[in-house]
Amino acid sequence: MSTLISGSGDGTYGSLGVGANEVMRFGADMSGQLQGFRNILINGDMRINQRNMTIAAAANGTYGPDRWKKVDALNMTQIVEAGNFKPNKVYTLSGTGVTTQQLTSPASGNWTLPNIPIAATNIQLEEGSIATPFELRPIGLELSLCQRYYTKQKFYIGGIYNSIENTTWGANVQWPQNMRTTPTTTIEGGGSTAGSGLPTIDSASTTNARLVFTAGPVGSAQSSGVAVADAEL
Repeated sequence: MSTLISGSGDGTYGSLGVGANEVMRFGADMSGQLQGFRNILINGDMRINQRNMTIAAAANGTYGPDRWKKVDALNMTQIVEAGNFKPNKVYTLSGTGVTTQQLTSPASGNWTLPNIPIAATNIQLEEGSIATPFELRPIGLELSLCQRYYTKQKFYIGGIYNSIENTTWGANVQWPQNMRTTPTTTIEGGGSTAGSGLPTIDSASTTNARLVFTAGPVGSAQSSGVAVADAEL
């Protein structure tokens, strides 16, 4: 296995590599974090897939694994939310199946990455001019980052009632993370009894949604399903 030492042209910083992996930086290259949250991309290895949709199977312009948007049959991208990167700074994009390259972040707004092959994985975008090994974060933490943009939450509404009129039932569904913005909220799957039908979305916010459904005047009813909240960029 080969050992490689590389450095900047002016000799102010460099790195030590063993085989294909960089194991240490040294000198004055302090442009990027060396520990924790170097990677500003979310779900760079595509472990989180709440939609249960591969990027290859997704329609153009829609999302597959969390945070990854299909561009065309060969490419995908991720849109990095403003505030998650420093404006006008050099970042290095790397990964398995990715051509390592330096990119300059935009001065303002969100940052849409250039096309990335859909077969790529372990994709990383980090501040500075050196590509470091892929940062593997705990899966629970990675899921929580994804849930700012998209989440699915099961619900159940039910009970026994006695009324001379139809009865309106309601329930709140709490999102596990504050959403990026008020999400588009829909009901997926599920079922109901007593002719109540699936609930409708009465209101939604960045923290929760209120569901309502109507049952007949006497008896019992229940409704269950999945509330889907989408606040993707």
